[in-house]
Amino acid sequence: MGKYRNGGGTMCYWARLRSLSTNDIIESKNTSDPQVIEIRPSDTAFLTQNCGSWQTAPTA
Repeated sequence: MGKYRNGGGTMCYWARLRSLSTNDIIESKNTSDPQVIEIRPSDTAFLTQNCGSWQTAPTA
């Protein structure tokens, strides 16, 4: 849980999931831009591909 960020990557794909099924997507994005995401307590899993390292992001 919490906010995370990355510096972007070559066609970074990420998805927040309701279950361990990769088809059970809450939210997803496919981009090369830097990203900030929030993993919520209701999320079961987080899938990431080609995004590089995720770091904890400060909360406002």
